[in-house]
Amino acid sequence: MYKDELGRIWAGTEGCGLSLYDSKIGKFISVHVQWNLPGDVISSIIGSKEDELWLGTNVGLVRLYVPEDLSKVNYRLYTTADGMQDNVFIRNVACKTEEGELFFGGAHGYNSFFPDRLKESDSVSYTHLRAHETRHDLVCRLLLEKK
Repeated sequence: MYKDELGRIWAGTEGCGLSLYDSKIGKFISVHVQWNLPGDVISSIIGSKEDELWLGTNVGLVRLYVPEDLSKVNYRLYTTADGMQDNVFIRNVACKTEEGELFFGGAHGYNSFFPDRLKESDSVSYTHLRAHETRHDLVCRLLLEKK
């Protein structure tokens, strides 16, 4: 789950994709199909600025633009073709540094980047997973290691 800068609450699911909390009816509403988002697993959610979420999914990394007017939502999918370490991301293995760098962990390492420096034609950097590391080691290293 993630609360964005506009106070909206987002939930990622395994099998039903992305949902948004509707306070008027007191429950989460699936927006995944409505917005035609790729995949059906949202393993992590991080915001980089007021109207932008990054979603680790089972088909790649999604940059989701979510302005106040939700009829104008759009996204960009980043995959191994763009430099991702894998298209499948591990649940809750993501973080944002104080400097704004985002990290997303997957089965073959992690990707790190500064969203505000990314151009549409850029690929995202890949850092390999050392052979002796476990998922727990990766999570700890992501939280502690600086590039």
